[in-house]
Amino acid sequence: MIAGIIMFIPVLKINTSVKINILSLFLEVLLGIILYFVSLLVLKPTNLKEIKKFLNEFTKNLLNSTKRIILF
Repeated sequence: MIAGIIMFIPVLKINTSVKINILSLFLEVLLGIILYFVSLLVLKPTNLKEIKKFLNEFTKNLLNSTKRIILF
């Protein structure tokens, strides 16, 4: 929740001060993503370890599935 608030405040300030177009929207989303993940890394919640483990297993399974498909 703290990481979400850290992300929300700067994005809201930019949203209210900049004219909306595709580029500004893209930059706001990109800024939000970066701020959120940096906040998570700094705060180091216990769920982050579980997320890393899940992503590692997911990518390993995805690579194995891709190899099986290519071999057929």
